[in-house]
Amino acid sequence: MWKKRVVAYIIDMLIISTIINIFGIVFPQWSETSYKSQEEINRIFEKQTDNGKAINDETFNIIIDETTKSIQRYDKELTLYHGVEVMILFGYFIILPMCANGQTVGKKLFKIKVTNENGKLTYKNLIIRTLLITEMGALTLTSIFVYILPSLPYFIFKDVLGLLELVILIVSLVKIIRNEKHLGLHDMIAKTEVVEI
Repeated sequence: MWKKRVVAYIIDMLIISTIINIFGIVFPQWSETSYKSQEEINRIFEKQTDNGKAINDETFNIIIDETTKSIQRYDKELTLYHGVEVMILFGYFIILPMCANGQTVGKKLFKIKVTNENGKLTYKNLIIRTLLITEMGALTLTSIFVYILPSLPYFIFKDVLGLLELVILIVSLVKIIRNEKHLGLHDMIAKTEVVEI
């Protein structure tokens, strides 16, 4: 059954990515902001290493300072877009399963569903599960802390959060494959399981 779960998750993430990309096409300024951010970071690096100048401690500190400020500035511009992403993830992984007997589109295709230990799925179960297995938690936290933290701590916080998200996803995948009941880390914490219908 773990293969069904993994493929269903991939299908769900492809659907989510498509919806978010369509939203980006409808509102191209958000896609343009991401490109502008990368271009500015490239300009910062080129400016500090112009004419083959070696990177010393001072140059390195300037690059880090200007880059982290640039990333934070552009992330502030993307806060509304990230809010839309969070709402899409919330709707797809929390509202949809609550209304569709614990199923997303991927789970429906493979005739599996999310349930909890007593068979009565709750919003709490789904919120915890979704925060751990999608980028919803990271997007929410970075959208808050981009306005609270200075640029370098924000940059570190954002990267650590991204790494933590990846570790949870990998550990969950390994646990799903190796666990007898195919429970991922997110299932264990949220007290959910995926069962065949």
